[in-house]
Amino acid sequence: MDLKDEFDRNGFVENVTILQKPEMEIFRNSFDKYERAHPDGNGQFSSNSNVCENSQHLNHTWLLDLATHPNVIKTLKVCISYSSSISHYS
Repeated sequence: MDLKDEFDRNGFVENVTILQKPEMEIFRNSFDKYERAHPDGNGQFSSNSNVCENSQHLNHTWLLDLATHPNVIKTLKVCISYSSSISHYS
């Protein structure tokens, strides 16, 4: 089964390598640093936050770097196409 078929069937895909371990560790370290800075859970990723949830990348550029990584975009393009079941929600 290909990625698109798996995504259409399950709504997610598993066991897809998008980033190599050293690169992923950079993003993980950034997230861990963020969590340490917000131990009360009231950071910008929290549902309790007053900050617009759609603008996280403005304060945390590593999020933008991850979301726009060429391998992430490539995988999303395979999984989510115009004919995909996700188009029913647009």
